[in-house]
Amino acid sequence: NPLHCGCESQELWEWLRDHQKLVGGVDRGRNRGTNGVGNVGNVEGGVLRCDQPPELRGLVFLDLDPHHFCSAPLVLKLAIQDIQPFSVLVSWQSRNHSGLHGYQVAYHALDNVNE
Repeated sequence: NPLHCGCESQELWEWLRDHQKLVGGVDRGRNRGTNGVGNVGNVEGGVLRCDQPPELRGLVFLDLDPHHFCSAPLVLKLAIQDIQPFSVLVSWQSRNHSGLHGYQVAYHALDNVNE
């Protein structure tokens, strides 16, 4: 089965990166075996290669930065709502992706030029 390296492949990429010892042959070309997921996608010598889109054809899937095969932002919509002088409500809408594990809110005083 040809491997389409698009946004829908980003979670697979993250899982394979996190579990390289489990899948053996899919480890950025170092120990090229055919165990684990060696029969998935376009595999040559145990390495997953992209088949689509054409500009990524033949490239090693795990060697790619995820931004190469998915330029869509993870957070699609961000809203900040003032509730009280010292509190805000932050909400966001993200694309269907489980890779969003947390957030950080940073703030500084607008009237203090030294910060």
